[in-house]
Amino acid sequence: MAEKFIIKFSKSGYAKYTSHLDLLRFFKRAFRKSGVALKYSQGFNPHPKLGFAQPLSLGYSSSCELLEFETADNLNAEDICEAITKEMPEGLEIQWCREATGLDKPLASVCESVEYQVTIPFSADTKFLNHVKNGYLEQVIKGWYMPTMPGMEGDTTVWYASYWQFIVAYANNRFGTNWCLTPEESLDLYAGETVAPHQLILRSTKASNNVIQLKHGDSLLDITAAQPRNVVVEPRFGLRIY
Repeated sequence: MAEKFIIKFSKSGYAKYTSHLDLLRFFKRAFRKSGVALKYSQGFNPHPKLGFAQPLSLGYSSSCELLEFETADNLNAEDICEAITKEMPEGLEIQWCREATGLDKPLASVCESVEYQVTIPFSADTKFLNHVKNGYLEQVIKGWYMPTMPGMEGDTTVWYASYWQFIVAYANNRFGTNWCLTPEESLDLYAGETVAPHQLILRSTKASNNVIQLKHGDSLLDITAAQPRNVVVEPRFGLRIY
């Protein structure tokens, strides 16, 4: 018998569109309806002692969500699991309830990492696959292709002819309007220099400071940096510059 417990549950279906705060309110009501009395904090505005290990973003499904809570009475984990399971709607499934033996700190402070799996549905039709197979489309990076001609493998002409268009399309797709080139690259463009650099640097507050390998030894480095107050859209390619 114990007073502190951890529940593991999954969140899927329509339930994934329930916000973090709404989910917290739901569990408070679920405990109240199930007859499991929660322990409350002390003070002028007491709150039930329960909380999630990590908040899950809206729209995300999860197979491993953890909720810790304290009860006002000494209860059995199996009885709590049975009672609270009856109050779960479609999309929320209790997997187990266990005593939080030896847990001195909140789950949020002992959680070291979270693993995400991102799945992007993509169905390539036969025509697209034939273009790739026959050499009319060549992959630049995963999910991004450029037109080419059979027998031109290794030829740099097509790549550099569409280099800046690719950069703009990729940056707009990933960062929206929250990106621009560096001041140095901007000066080169103002001077009429359009030769593709060996490594192009993009600034964005949404960047992840990663190097992305492109074609023919070129690369793209995105750095986390604030945007200038006034960004100019260069008319020839649509590049966002200082």
